[in-house]
Amino acid sequence: MHSILIYYYFFTITFFSSFNDGWWFAVHIMDLFIHGNYIGNDPNDHSMKRLRTYLLRNYADTLMSHCSLWQVGADYLDYCDSNRELLELYLERIPIKTEAEARKIIYLAKKRNLDNLVKTVSNIMTSKALSNGKLGTALTWVMISRDVRFADEIAERWLKDYAQHQKMEGLEIFKNMGSCMLVSDKLTFVGKYCEFHKLYCEGDLKNASSLLISLIASGLAPTNFQIIMLVDALPLLESLENIFSRKETYQLMKCLEDVIMNKDNKDTIDNSDRVNMIRLALVRNLSRSFVIETGDSESDGEM
Repeated sequence: MHSILIYYYFFTITFFSSFNDGWWFAVHIMDLFIHGNYIGNDPNDHSMKRLRTYLLRNYADTLMSHCSLWQVGADYLDYCDSNRELLELYLERIPIKTEAEARKIIYLAKKRNLDNLVKTVSNIMTSKALSNGKLGTALTWVMISRDVRFADEIAERWLKDYAQHQKMEGLEIFKNMGSCMLVSDKLTFVGKYCEFHKLYCEGDLKNASSLLISLIASGLAPTNFQIIMLVDALPLLESLENIFSRKETYQLMKCLEDVIMNKDNKDTIDNSDRVNMIRLALVRNLSRSFVIETGDSESDGEM
């Protein structure tokens, strides 16, 4: 009798599978039979489990191909065998037209620990943003993907643009990077350079100068950017307070000589007034710091 009932349920499910309703009825009648303990009770009988998986996959396939129901399809796939691989394949094929759609896919992928998919989608959106010249948007996607190649490209583009126009508004996009700046050395440099300007604007000249010196010493700046950092040092060198020590002034002098000796900078610095201004400011600061530091050491000796 039990076998007859099983056959009846199996026939019923198979019959409803032929309905042109996108497998909806067959999937849910199957679940009713299983949860009602009418079928699927025998641990040695895997036929019903295979049938249920088959129905779920087909129904999920119908949902995943729908422009607004694919998120529901992802939930159904959670109950299939090999669901991670299937879901990743489906999500990869969804055409991403908007940022909102991309974020929905990333949300589903993160929820199911599909890290490769998260990075793939983020990189696609980063590439689109860079193609449209939206560095700020590209940076938000890099914060998700942590992709070194794109992080370097964003930093290089920003440095090139800043070197040409030196617009302070461009600093805003790197304001809240947090740990994202550690993704690549170039992005770290840009983040720290923005931090220097922030400290300078806040009047924290001592910390700003220390950060500028460390950036110059790091060697991460492009050759055409070193002269910009030296120009940034000018108001600090001319400050009433002695900001740079003698040792730091020597570091700035070495940087200036490196800039002058670099053939790539030849066209921009030959007979440049700003080079002469920097050189004069460095000499003045060296003289001042020498007097101050010598005086301090003599005072310490007398004590």
